[in-house]
Amino acid sequence: FAMLSLEINNIDPEPVSYTHLVHAMTTLNGHLYVAGRFSTVNKAPASNIASWDLATMRWMPLGAGITGAGSIQVNALSVLASDLVVAGAFTQAGGAPIANAARWNGASWQPFGSGLSQNTAYALAVEPTNAIVFFGGNFSEVEPLLASANVASYTLSLIHI
Repeated sequence: FAMLSLEINNIDPEPVSYTHLVHAMTTLNGHLYVAGRFSTVNKAPASNIASWDLATMRWMPLGAGITGAGSIQVNALSVLASDLVVAGAFTQAGGAPIANAARWNGASWQPFGSGLSQNTAYALAVEPTNAIVFFGGNFSEVEPLLASANVASYTLSLIHI
């Protein structure tokens, strides 16, 4: 085993009962993506999500990260085509109003429709052949689809050039 240099710091200025949590990890295009509840990685700003470049061996933020009001955290990560898919409890991704589900295309954050309203997504799964993303959480309605038993799906139109 090799040890990555990962020092994450708490978002809240006051001591709390949890430690600086990593909830999810995945790889994509030579990067290890780490997400959870933290504000810095190795003393550099990284709002709840960061990327470890396997070639340069450096941590990098993903734009302005995952932020918003309330108890912000990323609970799940997956990959669809060349996008990183993120689910959790947040109201902004990259500074834009995006609710609880987003995707990172390597340069900017994009929403899934109008998002997952004000409820948390705890899990996600991707069906890559048909570009379907499934979200699991505590929600009953997701625009433009209805969620059944706290599971919702979103189909992306992927353009291949």
